[in-house]
Amino acid sequence: MKTTINLLLIIIFNVFFSVCRAAEFPWFNVQGFEGWVEYTTNTSADRRINVLPKLYGPAGVGEFGGANVDPSKLVVIRPNGDIVIKYLILSSTAKLPMDFRTNVAKSIIGNGFKPSGFDQTGLDNYQLVIPKIKNITVKVIIDGNVIKQETLGNTFTSSEYTGDFLFKTDDENYSNIYNGDFKISLDYEFPYETFSGLSLKIDQTALTNIKVEAFREVIRKAKSSGSKMWFIDTRKKTIKTIEKERISTSSTSSYTNNVDIVLRDPDETILKHLDNLLGYVPLSKNDFISRHAQLQATALAASKPELGKLSAEYVKATEDNNEPAQIDILASLAALEKGDILSFFASGVSFKQSSTSASYSFSSILETSVSSTESNFYTMNIIKTLDYSYRTQITEFPHLNFAIQNSQNNRNFEVFGTLMPNINQINAVVLSSVQSNNLTNLRYALLKGGNPNVREPIDLNPALNIAVSQKRTQIISELLKSGANPNLPNRHGETAVSLSSDVGDINIRAMIRSWEERKGQTKLSIGLDPKFAISNVSINFNGMVKNFKPEYDAANQTWFTKAIEEYPCLYNMNAVITLWTKVETQYNSQTLHSTFLNAGFTATYSTTGYTYTKMVPIYDRIKIINGGNNSYNYNLIVSQNLYISEANGKTNDIFTPVQSNDPLDGVMFKF
Repeated sequence: MKTTINLLLIIIFNVFFSVCRAAEFPWFNVQGFEGWVEYTTNTSADRRINVLPKLYGPAGVGEFGGANVDPSKLVVIRPNGDIVIKYLILSSTAKLPMDFRTNVAKSIIGNGFKPSGFDQTGLDNYQLVIPKIKNITVKVIIDGNVIKQETLGNTFTSSEYTGDFLFKTDDENYSNIYNGDFKISLDYEFPYETFSGLSLKIDQTALTNIKVEAFREVIRKAKSSGSKMWFIDTRKKTIKTIEKERISTSSTSSYTNNVDIVLRDPDETILKHLDNLLGYVPLSKNDFISRHAQLQATALAASKPELGKLSAEYVKATEDNNEPAQIDILASLAALEKGDILSFFASGVSFKQSSTSASYSFSSILETSVSSTESNFYTMNIIKTLDYSYRTQITEFPHLNFAIQNSQNNRNFEVFGTLMPNINQINAVVLSSVQSNNLTNLRYALLKGGNPNVREPIDLNPALNIAVSQKRTQIISELLKSGANPNLPNRHGETAVSLSSDVGDINIRAMIRSWEERKGQTKLSIGLDPKFAISNVSINFNGMVKNFKPEYDAANQTWFTKAIEEYPCLYNMNAVITLWTKVETQYNSQTLHSTFLNAGFTATYSTTGYTYTKMVPIYDRIKIINGGNNSYNYNLIVSQNLYISEANGKTNDIFTPVQSNDPLDGVMFKF
């Protein structure tokens, strides 16, 4: 299991501000579990060890404490060949290993966390907690591409969540599950807390702008939600914005915009100190009324009737205990110039300390410059919480491979009578499954590369003709989806199209006719050393052989066939490439001649020299798409000893009998 985590900000804090309290929240990685400790010397505080949820899949990565997760049960191969890959997200502290707290203490001590008096028993009384995570996504990644994913939402409360991904046998990524670079990835965000350890110093202009913008934002939200707590929310928003400003100007690290600021064990003294720093001065009701009366007179003299009007209406709404009207007035105030807003603030605002308060409190909000380095206020009391992205991946799947191989062996023996069937045995099962109406075996044989257009030997009826004659709708549908061509005639010239008109079933006739006019195109592109040329490309599509004389693209040193038009299907393709080169007599030697012959070339002599020819096979499984025009690209490599191979191993015969691997192992799907 590999884990990556974006903790650049924390690293920067530790490097550049090592004397600060950021180290009070040390990170750990113990027995496969990651998280952090909220360390404080205050024994009456809520002290926690935060453990992040963990991902399990069919990977044999061990157990979650005492849970004894059996990864071999996290993969299911259904009788029809479908693969169900399950995953498990465990987040139960009850299943953590014994002595976990002690091991966490050892880990953080080993990483340099050594406050005075702290030892291996220093975390014995700490509470084990699974932090709330959000934006949770589980992904299946094949060859670097996200193939499937499941989004679990913004909250995760279950101590054990099991999900699954289904890969049907007709899924184009089916074989890549065990042939490609296959991963399961768990992504989520979690709140990482750390004491703020930087000095706080913000000039009056910056702080004023922060307070005005925070007020405008909170009032917009309060007007839509009817919140009674706008002043408290504005204070929190102001602190939060200050913290963002400090982070963005103190380092170049990346962080999300969701930064929550909380107070560590606050008391009235701390709250009062914070209000003083931000310029919040308590007022009596009489002072509040008096200051607004003075504001109204000043506004009248300065020809600012809107400001004076809002001030008078605000005092009346407060005296009438009309909270909706107060919010409406403040929303109108938010549209005025910054100077008018500041004058209004200085005259005072009314608010309730809680949603259940029966009476108002009043406060003047003054312009201030904040500098708290001497009091160490932020260092001791403010915590900031940042949402960090977390990813854990499973990249090794021995249980998956074992389960698939074991299931395939059993299924192969059951269906084909052998563990490693060849293409003739597979095609025989396609035909027998159609004749016996065995849909499950048909699907499996087609998955293994069976030819949907295989014919019976007497009347040369294609499989689809047989299914139509027997009115087997599901078999017909499966064959058509797999590329059976309804236009292929038998020995007597009958096609599935003509037979569908004779069987008296309008649904079968409609189904066949809907697939009648399908066609698609493909072409092959073959890169080759310019010392060689290609004279012919013979292509076998599921038993149908066509020959092509390729053209040469000198700029790209590539040979290519013209567009090949075939009925849309997934084909087992065997292309035989005839390539040649000529060596004039004066340039030839016995050694070179022997090298060509040893590499499998045939030699033809003429008075000007030898022409060496070799037929090179390319095996692939290609898809011709209805209405499509795709291309398959190959690159023939000539070794120093003149042996020819294809760059992606496509010169290996994967369709002949007695293979060490499954007949479709290594087949590359490029569509």
